[in-house]
Amino acid sequence: MNTTTAWTSLRLRHLRAFVFSRRIIPLFKGTLAYIIVLVLISSPRFDALTAWPVNFQNAIIPTLVAGTGQSIGACVQGSLLVLLGVAVGSLNFAILASLAKWTIVQGIVFAFSVYCLSYFKAGDERLFIVFLTGILMGFDGVIISKNNNNQFLPKFLLADSASYLFGLAVAILVNVLVFPTTSEKELREMLVTSLDHLESLSRLVARAYVIVASEQEMNMGDVLMQVIRADFAFLTQILQNTSMEINWSAYSMQEYRLMVEHIRGLQQAIFRSFNALRLFDLEDKRIFARVVLPSSRHLTIRIRRHIDRALREISAELGGKRHGNPPVQTGYQDFLNTEREAARLRRQYGGQSNHINEYQGLAEGSQFAERTRREGADEDYFPPDVERNLETMTSEFIREVDDTKLKQELEEHGVDIEGAAEEDQGGTAFDLADGNTYDPKGSIQNLKRDFVRMQKIQGNILYSILMTAQMSPEMPLRLEEKLPSLRETFGQDWDRKHKEEGLRRSADRSASASRQRPRESMSRVRTVEHEGDEGVTWRAVRVEGEEDRGRSRLSRVAFKQEEASLIQSSDLVQLSKALATVYSLLFSTESVINQIGDLYNIVRPTPEKRKRRLHIHFFPGKRHGATHGGRTPSIYTQNDEELSVKEALAILEEKEFSPEPLTFWQKVDGINQFLKTDQSVYALKAAAIAGIFAVLFYAPVTHNWFNSYAMQASLLAAMVAFERTLGLSLIMFATQVIASGLGTITGLIILEIFHNVGGYGYNPYGVCILAALYSLPLQYILYEKPRLFVFGLLALASCGSIIIHEIVFVNVIRIPFDSPALQTGKAFVALVTALGLVLVFQLFILRTPARRILRLAMGELVRSTLAYTTVHQAYVRAALPDDPKKAAPVAALRRVERELAQRENQIIRDMLGISGLIIAAAAEPSSVPWRPHIPHRLLQANGLLIDRLQEARIALGHNPFDPFIMENMIKTLWPYQRQAHLTAKISLYLSATSLLSKSPLPRDTVITDQYLQDFIEDAGIISSRLAATERGATAVKEDSFTRFWFFILCIGDIPRHLSQIESVCKEMFGTLEDDPKMK
Repeated sequence: MNTTTAWTSLRLRHLRAFVFSRRIIPLFKGTLAYIIVLVLISSPRFDALTAWPVNFQNAIIPTLVAGTGQSIGACVQGSLLVLLGVAVGSLNFAILASLAKWTIVQGIVFAFSVYCLSYFKAGDERLFIVFLTGILMGFDGVIISKNNNNQFLPKFLLADSASYLFGLAVAILVNVLVFPTTSEKELREMLVTSLDHLESLSRLVARAYVIVASEQEMNMGDVLMQVIRADFAFLTQILQNTSMEINWSAYSMQEYRLMVEHIRGLQQAIFRSFNALRLFDLEDKRIFARVVLPSSRHLTIRIRRHIDRALREISAELGGKRHGNPPVQTGYQDFLNTEREAARLRRQYGGQSNHINEYQGLAEGSQFAERTRREGADEDYFPPDVERNLETMTSEFIREVDDTKLKQELEEHGVDIEGAAEEDQGGTAFDLADGNTYDPKGSIQNLKRDFVRMQKIQGNILYSILMTAQMSPEMPLRLEEKLPSLRETFGQDWDRKHKEEGLRRSADRSASASRQRPRESMSRVRTVEHEGDEGVTWRAVRVEGEEDRGRSRLSRVAFKQEEASLIQSSDLVQLSKALATVYSLLFSTESVINQIGDLYNIVRPTPEKRKRRLHIHFFPGKRHGATHGGRTPSIYTQNDEELSVKEALAILEEKEFSPEPLTFWQKVDGINQFLKTDQSVYALKAAAIAGIFAVLFYAPVTHNWFNSYAMQASLLAAMVAFERTLGLSLIMFATQVIASGLGTITGLIILEIFHNVGGYGYNPYGVCILAALYSLPLQYILYEKPRLFVFGLLALASCGSIIIHEIVFVNVIRIPFDSPALQTGKAFVALVTALGLVLVFQLFILRTPARRILRLAMGELVRSTLAYTTVHQAYVRAALPDDPKKAAPVAALRRVERELAQRENQIIRDMLGISGLIIAAAAEPSSVPWRPHIPHRLLQANGLLIDRLQEARIALGHNPFDPFIMENMIKTLWPYQRQAHLTAKISLYLSATSLLSKSPLPRDTVITDQYLQDFIEDAGIISSRLAATERGATAVKEDSFTRFWFFILCIGDIPRHLSQIESVCKEMFGTLEDDPKMK
């Protein structure tokens, strides 16, 4: 009882908050437009505007689909689509009516027009209104011309078009005159909201970095990442709407596009920080927690405080209030609920690694943890609470910075506080003396200055760790070890139940044994032991014969005895993982600072306050950038010809490129493949359904029945209910029955209540009042639940249609017409006919089950990832060649990098499409239980794999690596990255083949769990060797070294996600050894 009461109280609070928020405005505006149309049509002498007043029922549709309650930009975009639909429908009407004398030709042209409209609608759901209007007006041309002795009636076409334009005019006027809001304002508010979420995640990263974040807080970080992903999706949508406006604004469209790009870069950089912290368990961070962290903890907090201050200044400049701009974009909350449900399924079925925090008790008793546990089960948990909770939990944490302690800490590590700006920055990617950034409060300069200090401190600490670790110069690299013999690998056969455990024990034994076998080092070293005060030890190692390259500016940290003992006694894996954690966080933090600086420079580049001026955002000019914009000229031609991807790849692979023209039969095969695509098959079946409606109208036997029951209206039901898959059609079938039934019955009830009331056949005042009350909850569905948009559309359209028919015929024209009950019965007969026809086509003609389409889409997604990985390998091989003397052409590298970015975006769009198929697959009946976690796990693993590869691409960047690092580290570890790409290609090929052909995978695959450990282990050994040299000791503190360590972390993490993709395939189809066909 208490639970029910609490739930009811919570829902009532949410309802009250919704009613008194700005989110109620779209519902009010949509209802107002809907009622205005009903009022005007019911008005006396309004019928004089047209010879066919009943056509005004079409005015309802534009008020529902044009975005009446949304921003001006969204309404303009929706209005343009309505106008396009009316234009296409009018053209379709005119052509088909002109062909009335040739019935067969008219039917063929009508079916072809339906095919074209269906094909484009299947490719872009935004064209739904164009598809609907074009088909309905075209079919009106067929019916009107045939019913009027094969004559084309231009006046009817004018009346039909005028009805749509009348509804559109009402929608635009209500949108502009009643509580108007611009997309530009929504964009600025959404930018501020996104910055608030990033600020919250940044604080959480700071807490996790200094190891005081609890597991509940880290889980809240996962929620924040989902919120931030939703932020970017809606930022992109609002940006498109803003491009439709003419604004009096301080920023141009190009500047807004740059802001969104930098927000995206900032999101990715903070995500990299958060993911790097969650990659390793605390057991692997002992050195980091006890040696690295104490020396830079306060400086880390200062950097995060500068980041918070800079983000707040940007938000203030954009005109937003901190935590005062909840997103009002329609569908935002619905999208978040979908993301949370997907995450819940992944956690429930796929499991999640537990990152137990050594300092969990510091936050367990906080109010944040209690509130998280108390509200964690609430599915409608509102996202803005996330940052408010995180702000509360970190207020005390931020105040821990003591400038006196910080100054002492910096002086202990040899960092000059006053002269940091004049010092050499050691390869930092930004300039402290950047004169292009207006920084009145010094936030950006302080941020960069403190980061340089932290970079110096942690560089000195890591260098000292490498010197103190006392790694034997004779210690072999993993990649140089001899493989274990066949007897050691396959000599013992284990029971299947214990096979993996046995293989793991064998690998551990062979690894430990090989580690004890010293190999001759490639360079002779001389080791000198130094003993300092307080038991401090370090080692200075120099390679004999190497020339000194200037005076070394090395700064070794004096470790305490227990710290030095911990370093010397630590396992090499733990040492390497500590290095990987620090270097990856340095790289991601540097990316965050760069993005904030660029964003700050766009928002406030000059001391003067920005002046507002008129910005015409229609068709903004294309921005040319280094990576994504402009054209890359071919190196084989003298003109400005675009360098193709195949040509660029051939250049990187050092192959000859000769384009081959397509032959005639290849073109024929291309047409054949086009007709076989799911999109084309869907359009063909839609054309066939529309053709059957035309046959029912043409046939003399059914002609009168067709006209009497107004079957042309059922074509709308058939086209809406028919979808690309059986599951979606079943969903739309239920939606049609419930929505159309609800709207028709409600209209019948309203008409019967006010029949013969007040001297009217149907009292228009009472009808409009009840229609307004009926419209409000359905307007909520239209604007807040976009997945149920069709339900709201049909429920409102069907109710408005029956009301308009009765009022026009009885009140206005005053001619006999069907009673509301008879009209309702005919409407249901037409609906059942349309839906029955759709079910026949979906069940018996070229059946397309959603589960099969989902499986094929998952296979195509993995194959697209395979193609991306292949191009990525060519890019990495060119950027990090095995021979440092080989330099790939810059034009080819940039063209391939741009291609990789485009493929990343396309894969993300494909993943969003699969999310829609998951809903359709769940609606299909099947003898096999539906397991929704399987596709969600695949999407998560594939998305993380793309993230790692994208981060590896970003780590390489445009700047070349230090030749010393290239020669002494990258070249040595080059086999690892080649093995990673080779393993990825084999694994992805097997997984894609398994999904596309429903074939089981073998139990044993090429993926090894030791890959990341071996990679960073060897990188740690080489780093220790480099630190022992004069030149290497400087190189390990530079940007190239940091970038390559982050690249190692990204590439080394690939096998883990490949293993997840393979496990999904094995869960779906089993293993080859257990396949009944093999026995």
